[in-house]
Amino acid sequence: MATVTYTFVSRCAGGDHVTMDVQVASGAVQRITYDIDEVRQPLSSMTADQQDKLKELIFRVHVAGKTRAQLVTEFASPVVVTI
Repeated sequence: MATVTYTFVSRCAGGDHVTMDVQVASGAVQRITYDIDEVRQPLSSMTADQQDKLKELIFRVHVAGKTRAQLVTEFASPVVVTI
């Protein structure tokens, strides 16, 4: 499974924005500033297309680095992937 690492860098004086260093697996670290109110919105506020893409990306993180045989074994019966 791949890892996604968020490392706190700073918060704006008003507390509305937070800057994080984000790294996926062993890739390059990217510095991203998030609007706290925007990212706090419920997932149900996303469009259907955004939700579909999110589901795909989460699944990609879950299966990253696994072999086809491992996936066949893991998904031979109903399985719950919890994030």
